[in-house]
This record gives sequence, structure tokens and C-alpha cells, in this order.
Amino acid sequence: MARDRRAFRSSGSSQTISNCKTENEICLRGRPAMQQKTIVAVIAAGFAVVLASCATLQVPLAELSFPPPHTLRESRDEIDVGARPMVSEDDYLKLFDDFPPDIGIAALWVEVKNARATAIEIQPSNWRLLAGNRSFHVLSVQDVFDRYYQGRNIRMYTTGADRDAKQKMKRVSFENRRIEPSMKRAGLVFFAIDPALASGWEHGAMLSLADIQLARGSKIAIQVKISHANS
Repeated sequence: MARDRRAFRSSGSSQTISNCKTENEICLRGRPAMQQKTIVAVIAAGFAVVLASCATLQVPLAELSFPPPHTLRESRDEIDVGARPMVSEDDYLKLFDDFPPDIGIAALWVEVKNARATAIEIQPSNWRLLAGNRSFHVLSVQDVFDRYYQGRNIRMYTTGADRDAKQKMKRVSFENRRIEPSMKRAGLVFFAIDPALASGWEHGAMLSLADIQLARGSKIAIQVKISHANS
């Protein structure tokens, strides 16, 4: 039997406790360190019940694609950007079997085409979702799962399932990358929104793609209105 491994990580006034045994090790989030012995005893006594309560975010199985009528587009300097916000509950249930906007996670599908003669560099971590006088930042894949576990009050999950889900999410997400001439890239981009805006967060919103790096170090920004992309 594999030797037990325990890891403690500070998080505000509490600690994250990870009691790890195997590939499908159990991790417990947001519990004070003093509860460690009690929690471990509960796991030992009710392992099957714990497994039944473990959960992680469902991930789309393949890269997404949306035809032009369902996206809004803007072009500048031979760079074309298409965006389609995930808005309805049905959108999210199909992709994630959940409705994460009500815990502050909004998703957009973004496509960038490079028609220039030289490569460009894209940095989604610098993009912003603009809604009125408010600006919302991009969530990394790690941030998405942390916010999901906290928002859904999930304190137990198997690290094997968690790791697999994050790897799959990275494959369908739009991460920092280089786009060669005559090529395109697409993927999901997540933003941290106010949960109070869960219903209709896209109204009047705009996606701002900052720091698109062109040749010789010059940079441009492109903004796409996303309010009517689903109509």
C-alpha cells in the first residue's frame, strides 16, 4: 500500500488539507487544521459515502465551434476576432452540466484569425470583459476550478478526477499562444463576474482583447460587442 502523504496549505483563516493515498486520493478544502483528525476518521469510516459526494466540473469533450450567425466579429490590421458568449442555462448545462454564472464564472467562445504575413502573439490573460463602467478579469483554468469548488461548497474531491478535468479544460480553453500567418485559434475564455449579474451579464458587454503583439514589438487592441451574439 502506498505511504500516506499529507499536505497543508494556508488559505485565509483556514487551511486546505489534502489526505492523499493513491491515484484517486481524496482532498478536503477549506477545513481548519484542528479538524484534521476528525475528518480523516470520517473518511476511514465512510469511504464509500465520501466517494459518492466527490464532484468536479464537467468539461466539454471536444473543441467547440460556432457558425458566423451565432458570433459577433470585429477586424483590425488583418486580424479577425469572433466571440460568442455562453448565456443561457441550456448553454452551460450542455457544456458543464452546471450554471456557473451564479457563482461568478462566465464563459465565452473566442476565435482569432491571423490574415497577416507575420505571426502574432495572443495573451488572453490580459483581456477584459467590459460591462458598463465595470471591468472583469480573465480566470485561468486553475482559477475556474477553485472558484467552482468554493462556490458550490465542494470540500471533497478525488485529485485524479480534478487533474484530468483541468487537463481537458486546458485543451478546450484559449490560452496564451502564437498564431502563425493564415492560421486561426479558438477556445473558451472564462471571466470572473459578479454573481448578481448571472442572468443577462452579457447585456451591453464588450470583450476587449488587449496586447495583441504584432511584428517588431508593436501592439494593438480589438474590442468586440457581444450583446447580440446569440440572437
